[in-house]
Amino acid sequence: MTALLPWLPAMMFFVLSIYAGSKALSKLVVPAFVILQNIVEFPAYIIGIFLNNQPTSLPNKVSLVAGVIAALLTWITDPQRDEKDSVDGYFWMLIYILSASSFASYSSVRGSAVNLSEVEKLLYCYFFSVVALSPASVILGDILASRDFPHWYLHQFYVGCILSGVLGAALNLTGICVSRCPESSLLSGLTIANAKTMLILSSVVIFERTFTGDFALSVFLGISAYSVFTVTKTTSSTIATDELGVKHEAERLENT
Repeated sequence: MTALLPWLPAMMFFVLSIYAGSKALSKLVVPAFVILQNIVEFPAYIIGIFLNNQPTSLPNKVSLVAGVIAALLTWITDPQRDEKDSVDGYFWMLIYILSASSFASYSSVRGSAVNLSEVEKLLYCYFFSVVALSPASVILGDILASRDFPHWYLHQFYVGCILSGVLGAALNLTGICVSRCPESSLLSGLTIANAKTMLILSSVVIFERTFTGDFALSVFLGISAYSVFTVTKTTSSTIATDELGVKHEAERLENT
């Protein structure tokens, strides 16, 4: 239990991000959600630059700024921005970004000091989310609001819920495995970027939404910036690791 206490703030951020993210996704179009979700990684990365002297490059910085600009433009050019659902959705999206980025930042800064494995951290986060969200759904009125949900009697709804939980847990476990294999980080980053692109394209086809040209360009800028950010972040880290290895090898040769 003592080892769990330092991880408690992260679990609280995790639960808040789950609740706010589900609220935002239920009210926003998928492309807008994905582009704004991209910037969740940026605060933790910036903190790593200043606290851990994390290597960076000019293309990396430019892509980071472009990602933030794309998120703002996506919000500004969203054709449904002034609708009530979208207004509520962007409010919850802001809460989600703050909580998810806080979780990522806390994990980056304090994660190594917590005497728990990565799998144990994930397990406790999911367990805490069940414990916290069960009474919260009653207090916040979500249980009463669910009476108006039209798909309670469709088996596809329950299958989708189960698959969502299983695939979400599998994705997080895969991320933990990939983080232990630095040579695979570039491939995994590109895979995530490509998956987000496919998610946006498939959502346009499935939900048959009509978007303006300005909104489409903002989404394209966001996906492009995130892809470049992923590549340059990984490349900078790899180069720095190689340079550090060469330096240590040179020092070893000098000592011998």
